[in-house]
Amino acid sequence: MQKRFEQNHVASSAKTSSLKVIALSALLCLNGLSLAQAETAHPSDITSTKITAPATPTAISGKASKGAASNAPQGNAAAPNHAAELPPAAKADTVAPANMLGSPVVPVKEEGGLPEGEYADVLDWVKQTKFHGNLRSYFFAREESNSVPHNQATASGTPLPENSFSLGGYAGLMTAPLYGLQAGLTLGAANSLGLNPKGSAYSQIYTGPTGKQSYSDIRTDMSLPGGTFYVLKEGFLQYTHKYFKVRGPDQIIDTPWIMPSDSRMAPSAFRGVYAEAYPFQDIEPLKDISFVGLRLWSFNGRSDTTFVQNNLYMTGHMQGQVGLGGLTGVTTSGAMAVGMKFTPKDAPYKGELWYNQFYDFSNLLWFDGSYKLKTGTDFTPLFGFQFADQSSTGTCDLCLATAANSGQGATGTGAANTQAYGALLGVDTPWITVTAAYNNILAQRNTFQNGNLISPYSWGYSTDPLYTTQMINGLIEKNTAGQAWKMAGTSYFMDKQIKAMLSYAQYYLVGCDTGALSAATTCTKTQGYTAGSSYLNNTSNETDIDVTYFFAKASMLDGLSVRNRMGVAQGNSSRGHDWYERFQIQYQF
Repeated sequence: MQKRFEQNHVASSAKTSSLKVIALSALLCLNGLSLAQAETAHPSDITSTKITAPATPTAISGKASKGAASNAPQGNAAAPNHAAELPPAAKADTVAPANMLGSPVVPVKEEGGLPEGEYADVLDWVKQTKFHGNLRSYFFAREESNSVPHNQATASGTPLPENSFSLGGYAGLMTAPLYGLQAGLTLGAANSLGLNPKGSAYSQIYTGPTGKQSYSDIRTDMSLPGGTFYVLKEGFLQYTHKYFKVRGPDQIIDTPWIMPSDSRMAPSAFRGVYAEAYPFQDIEPLKDISFVGLRLWSFNGRSDTTFVQNNLYMTGHMQGQVGLGGLTGVTTSGAMAVGMKFTPKDAPYKGELWYNQFYDFSNLLWFDGSYKLKTGTDFTPLFGFQFADQSSTGTCDLCLATAANSGQGATGTGAANTQAYGALLGVDTPWITVTAAYNNILAQRNTFQNGNLISPYSWGYSTDPLYTTQMINGLIEKNTAGQAWKMAGTSYFMDKQIKAMLSYAQYYLVGCDTGALSAATTCTKTQGYTAGSSYLNNTSNETDIDVTYFFAKASMLDGLSVRNRMGVAQGNSSRGHDWYERFQIQYQF
């Protein structure tokens, strides 16, 4: 998944610049729409829009009028702040939305259903439907050197620079509550406008591990995607009560290991049931404790057009996510998760504890906590801690054992067996936020990818919650266990109209003492990797630069933002360099 900085980068820069102009022109031609920042800061820098919950009419004496008061969170996306740029455990004042429609993970203190008589008439109820969405113009480019690209190459193995343009985004609505019931819909779309390099007309679906041979001529990066798609990402009913909320079936979900991964044109979505409970709302010391439970059956990747019973380790997704060859034609029952969260709004400490079961793959216990030391000065020390314990499901390790045939090294009932931990230190000031983080995934013999953490809904997307995950990839994308450290800084200028982020991460990976492996060979020491999919027997590093400009809220262009992200990943001589650029113009409404 890493981008290589080729020698031909200079030659391709002119084309890159011209396509940026096309991207900007295409967006501004669409009614002069104005934009807001759409990407939620994250240790892996996923691109996801933060939208607060729609205002909800609250019962009053007589009939409710439009715009009646609500206890639910309201308003537009929060203004940028230093805390928002910290990894999840270090964020003190922000909570990621549960889905695109803005249903928050934290309790929504509503009083339950609204009697029909509280609306003047049906038309009054219809008028209180809330609409939202974004328009995203996205130019994506990558160059790779000294190796076969991660998905495409010429017959001789010479790498090709790839780029894509897409215009799209999402649009959705959520009805006003009626007896506590609401309905939501969200449509995602992307269109290349015919601007992508020749070859993008090829089918975007991988049919198997050898399907990549069909892409020998493609210079379009298909993960954006390179073509066109329309998909109903969300279609659900939701019931909200003072003490709980239930939603299903098709929805965007945001938990640490089941996430939107909104780093291209549209986020991932899930088919299942999601519930939150806030049983202690009336007890002051415990009111900020909430519980989450979910059960998923099907998955819709960020560039997929249908919901399917698989995950990112399985084949059959849009090109750009190959999956493991040993899992071709395999299905899974999905996942379940239960979690407890303690997220007091103004307190310096936060924490969450999760148990995830990825059916047929692994069980994962996860803790993430943070603390901000209030000093009464301009300097606020930051602390964070992460811990993961992964074990076999004991029901179908056949999935991972099958993956061993593709060099993933899963054998026996301990195919998924490891532990991981992380720590974060930092300081928040009025001028800059600086953090230093560390993660370690403990190596294990005769296990999947040397004991690597299994992340079925982020593998290849680089959107997992580990502190050291970067824009291009993280430890999980390296396809092996190992250690990593990361330094990051975030600052704002011009009254927070400009946000600048710089980060550097170094990875120390568990390799194999027998050298590079073929696709059907495993190591005797620990285990190797699928040839061509990760760095091996060496360290690698990644440097990311991320700059966003937000148009002033008082201007006619309120909601418009322009963002450019660049990353360079470097490995040993056999893997060369990866270079990524992501140029985005977005309007949030």
